[in-house]
Amino acid sequence: ALSDGSVASLAEKVSELLPNPVVVIDFHANLVVAGRSPSEAHFDTASWQQAVSGTLSRQIFKIARGASDGRHTETLFVDDGKRQLKLSVRIEPLSIDAEVVGALMIFPTPHESGQLDQMLLDSTKFALSVQMMRSFVRFRFETRSLTELFLEVAERRWRDETDIVNRARRLGLDLTVAQKMIVVDLAEQDGAIGLADPHHEVMRLLQQAGIAGTAIAVEDGLVCLVPADTGQDGARFAKLPHKIAAGLGRYFEGEPVVVLSEACAALVDYPIAWERCRRMIRIGRSFGRTGVFAGQDFGPLPILVAAADAPDVRGFVDESVGALIAHDREHGTPYLETLFAYLREGCRSQACADAIGLHVTTLRYRLSRMEDLFGIRLDTPEQRFAVELAIRLSGIIDSRTPTAR
Repeated sequence: ALSDGSVASLAEKVSELLPNPVVVIDFHANLVVAGRSPSEAHFDTASWQQAVSGTLSRQIFKIARGASDGRHTETLFVDDGKRQLKLSVRIEPLSIDAEVVGALMIFPTPHESGQLDQMLLDSTKFALSVQMMRSFVRFRFETRSLTELFLEVAERRWRDETDIVNRARRLGLDLTVAQKMIVVDLAEQDGAIGLADPHHEVMRLLQQAGIAGTAIAVEDGLVCLVPADTGQDGARFAKLPHKIAAGLGRYFEGEPVVVLSEACAALVDYPIAWERCRRMIRIGRSFGRTGVFAGQDFGPLPILVAAADAPDVRGFVDESVGALIAHDREHGTPYLETLFAYLREGCRSQACADAIGLHVTTLRYRLSRMEDLFGIRLDTPEQRFAVELAIRLSGIIDSRTPTAR
């Protein structure tokens, strides 16, 4: 079974060989394969396999990941909308060279396990681990190759257009067809879950929507290339970024940032679209935004950010809040965060103090010190607007978000 390179076919063999009902979980391939039913009074084999691959799959992945540090006995609460029951299950992590690649769920039977059964189980775990590691290595190689090629295009590092188009075609990517980029930013998400998981989730959502696309891993996220001309599937395509945000949000504490680019009809369009998407992500971070958004959500700010490298814009930021930012960095003071919170609360002292957990007297003292040290004045609407704009631009230029503390 190892020879055909398929975890699914090996899992079927395992189900036939072991005396217990089992479920095989491949973390990197986002794959769960069930054998025969652990409770024939409630499920026949076909309905059990359907439930495991459908309504129960997320719960199974969560339980299996929670047991990745060693053998565990857990309770699986089964509710597929028709049946409700509790099943005891033993979880055996599958690993190679300390790399956990999956898990084997084993359901108890009246049959007592002997030494031969244990030897068979150990051999089964090893075979599954090897096959899953093979799949992961292949996935990582293919992903790295696509990543290198995409960044060469997005950063405009190619010299021969024909060569890079041919290289992309060999990797299954057609750069001669107009495409859009769905850029997913995972920089703020928990890194404990491997990039293979969101990658496979995005590909699953593409297949579910019936849209041909390619998911590419990049630093701190993913880029999904999809056809710009969706024909009659326009409504389905419009929902795709939101489905990606919601789908990946279930892996993490909340939804990631998802940005859709304009159409890229030629190679020269990709660097422009890539930079605009990255700019939008920086703006979204500075506002603490997550989920799907576009340039119009922030008014004229993207235009200002596009000019952020201009000397006049940087000069404005430095003159307005540069000394304050430098003081915070050198002394660890919270002046910028306090000022940002005060502006966000409409310059209402009590509301700001409550929001950041300060006594109002302490807040007023900080504001007074900022005026004395840095000349920060907020007496007029024009002054308040200028200071808040400078803070917004500084956060985007530095790719960091002021947060009240």
